[in-house]
Amino acid sequence: QHGFNIDEAIADYYYLTKEMEKKRTDIRQIVNKPDNIVPFLNPGRLLYMVDGVVDWGWGILVHAGRRKLEVDPRRKSAMTEEEEDEIQWIVDVFLPCEPGSLQENTPIPPTSSNKAEGQVLTMVLPLVQRISKIRSNMPEGDPRSEDSRRALLKTLATIKA
Repeated sequence: QHGFNIDEAIADYYYLTKEMEKKRTDIRQIVNKPDNIVPFLNPGRLLYMVDGVVDWGWGILVHAGRRKLEVDPRRKSAMTEEEEDEIQWIVDVFLPCEPGSLQENTPIPPTSSNKAEGQVLTMVLPLVQRISKIRSNMPEGDPRSEDSRRALLKTLATIKA
């Protein structure tokens, strides 16, 4: 008698899924080590950003470098003095934002892709979840200018489509 135990199969599936999640996290940590990822942090590279529970999705890398992160005063209490003074890898990423959210100093992903407003946000390297082999062309001039942001938003929408 070869019986099939559904509860056992579900438990196996659950544990395998958890193990795969852990392996993906391990791989991401290896890929995100500065020695491994920095050669690929070229302007125009597509990066998938997640900040805690906020899933930003794909954005376009504008600049990457080592510098001291300017800390938001509201988040400062959660950091130790050592973390505040630490020079770390920072990425400036062009991401679609909810219109007006940057002016309120709380940028959030757009609720509707039709109303997105592109902004260059500064984030720490560990927030990179995935890196794409795709590199977009960067517009001439300052990527923070209105025209450049409009062009980058159009480029990002084209790539996503």
